[in-house]
Amino acid sequence: MQKMPYPEWLHIAFDGRFIEHAKAAADLSGNGDLCKRQEKVEARLKQEVRLIYRLYLHEGWGWQKIANYLTDKKIPSPRRLTGAKNAGSVWHETAVKLILLNRHYTGDLVQGRSSVDRSNKLFHQEKGYKLRQQVDESKWFVVENAHPPIISHEEFTAVQDRMAVKARTGFSGRGKKSLFAHLAYCAHCGKGMNYKNDREGYVCATYQKRGRKGCPSHFIRHDELKESVLADLRQLSVNALDRDSLVEKALKKAIEKSNQAVSELNAIQKKSQQLQQEQLELVRALTRKMINDDTFQMSNTALKDEQQALKARAAILEAVLNQGEASERLMQKFREEVRRFAELQMDDEEALREVLQRLIERIEIELDGRIIIHYNFGNPLSAGA
Repeated sequence: MQKMPYPEWLHIAFDGRFIEHAKAAADLSGNGDLCKRQEKVEARLKQEVRLIYRLYLHEGWGWQKIANYLTDKKIPSPRRLTGAKNAGSVWHETAVKLILLNRHYTGDLVQGRSSVDRSNKLFHQEKGYKLRQQVDESKWFVVENAHPPIISHEEFTAVQDRMAVKARTGFSGRGKKSLFAHLAYCAHCGKGMNYKNDREGYVCATYQKRGRKGCPSHFIRHDELKESVLADLRQLSVNALDRDSLVEKALKKAIEKSNQAVSELNAIQKKSQQLQQEQLELVRALTRKMINDDTFQMSNTALKDEQQALKARAAILEAVLNQGEASERLMQKFREEVRRFAELQMDDEEALREVLQRLIERIEIELDGRIIIHYNFGNPLSAGA
């Protein structure tokens, strides 16, 4: 049987040379219109790459400023240009950074920059995809001048040098961690609220990146947020005068409810055993022809219906027991945390941060400065002791 000849683009791939998308598409489809469309896409991509390098290298713009500019000008992202289904209309700073780090635009073909760790089966099972690891640059496969360049090697090197300088001189951290880090969130967009030293307050992360086009200006001063949160916590602690008696009352009620459920479950178990015995006697009566089939079927159906009703009731009671145990743990934890807060010295910010992290899940900041506190667990005293 005569073998089909390989297309030209496949021979190029075997040689390790770069294949332009338009040429590959033409060979694969034989469709001239598709080829022209691919050429237009690549021409647009080249314009975007040159623009990004110019803005970063010659205008001195940062990744986020470039991303905002591209989004505002409605310049499509590379994924959007190529027709990816999940491509968005917003440019992100990571996309700009990746373009600035991509050596392919110099005309070099670089392969083997990452590898798949096939030995980590657990990661694959948990994530649904294989773990990809970065490979040291000395082990990359590089073919220089494999395709026409978009930017020069000198421009690429200058960009890498500038990024290296920024990495050395930029913030390695913000020093003292803010009191509400990972707790304060914008109620409008859901993003975190970043602490600004110069304003002594928290601003929406989306607004900080995109301005009013991304999210309205949510801002709250640190002292104002701290006082509002502490006031809410004090309200819990103010009830400290009879806090223990309220919790004990709630615990006593929960225990009584659980005891009643246990007693009823025991009664259901005994009743179920009686029904099983009656069912056995019914079968024996049928076997000895003491009753006919109609009587057996009617009696057996009644017994099964009663057993099903008992099982349903037992399931409800078991749920009540589980809820009671959870409520008891919740109230014990609530009492302990509020006790810690009542004894806390407010000038000890590290200790205060630890308590806030345990007590609070998130704090949402509204546009008008109002706050909504979501606790890690509910207040059992207000939930109906």
